[in-house]
Amino acid sequence: MFSSTLSAPASIATGLITQLGRGSAWPCLAILAAAGLLFAVASTVRLVMATIRRYERGRSTRIMQMRNPHCHVQRLANGQWLLIDKDTGTVYIPPRLSHPPINEWI
Repeated sequence: MFSSTLSAPASIATGLITQLGRGSAWPCLAILAAAGLLFAVASTVRLVMATIRRYERGRSTRIMQMRNPHCHVQRLANGQWLLIDKDTGTVYIPPRLSHPPINEWI
């Protein structure tokens, strides 16, 4: 009785596989699977890189905040720092360095 219960789905699966194997369905399925896998890998790599980039931006902001504890620190779009004194509100933009600071090399 148990073997007859399993034989019905097995025969249906076998028939389905033979029908798919005759036409050009397997190459299409393989291409779709490969494209899906590549998309998933690319999305994962992009997410990891964005997370690392966000961490590094936060790290450099924290380092600048430690160097200037009396200032609000903000990174401008051009890469320079904007320092605003917490007490007086004076705005200071330090001059650009010809090379990145040593802590940003690491």
